Amino acid sequence: EIILLFPSDPTGLNPSKMQKFLTIALLAFIAVQSVSAEWLLWETFTDEDCEGSSIISAAKVDDCMVYNDAFALQTDGTSYEAWQTEGECSGTSEYEDEDISECFNSGPNQWTKLIEKGLSSPTNSDYPVAYAFYSDDGCNVDHLISMVVISADNVDSALDDAETTGYTEFNSCENFEDEDGNEFHYYIWNGSAMLSATMMTLFAFIGLIFA
Repeated sequence: EIILLFPSDPTGLNPSKMQKFLTIALLAFIAVQSVSAEWLLWETFTDEDCEGSSIISAAKVDDCMVYNDAFALQTDGTSYEAWQTEGECSGTSEYEDEDISECFNSGPNQWTKLIEKGLSSPTNSDYPVAYAFYSDDGCNVDHLISMVVISADNVDSALDDAETTGYTEFNSCENFEDEDGNEFHYYIWNGSAMLSATMMTLFAFIGLIFA
C-alpha cells in the first residue's frame, strides 16, 4: 500500500499543477513496476570451479538462444538447459541444472555462474555495454553468432574499437558487411546512451506538462 502525505505543498505548485505532478508520478511508478525483467548476466569459465579467466555474456530469460544454428540454451532465471547440436530447445538436453546461482556445467568444457538477473537489458552499472552478432536481420536470439558483455573498466577502449571497425550505431539492430563481403547484423546495447536518452525524454516531457 502506497500512502502519499502532503501536509503542505512542498513543490510550490498550484492545485492544477500538483494534480499533473501526482498523475505523472503515478504513471512513472506504474511503468517501472510493469517493466518485465527479461535478461540476466553470467560469467563463463573453462575451470570447473568457476575460477580464472572468463567471458561475461547474457541470456534472455525464457527465450531459446541458439548460437551458430547449433548450440541452444534456455533459462527461466533459476534453472538451465542446453542442447549441443540440435539448434533448438527441445528434446533431451545434454546439459541441465536446477540452480544457476551456483557454479554449473553449462556446455562442453565450460562452467558458468550467475552475476545478476532481473534486468531489462543485458547491461548493468558494472557492465554497461553488450555486443551481439546475428545471422538474421531481426537480431533475434535464436540466430546468434556471438555475444559478449563489456565491463565498465573496458568500455572506452571497446567503443573505440567498435567505431574503428565501423560499428557506430547503438541500441538498434544494424546491418554490417565486412571487408570480405560477409554480411551479418549487430546490436550494441550502450547503457550510458540509453540512460541519457531516457533522461532527456523525461525532462522534455516534464517541461511540456508544467509549461
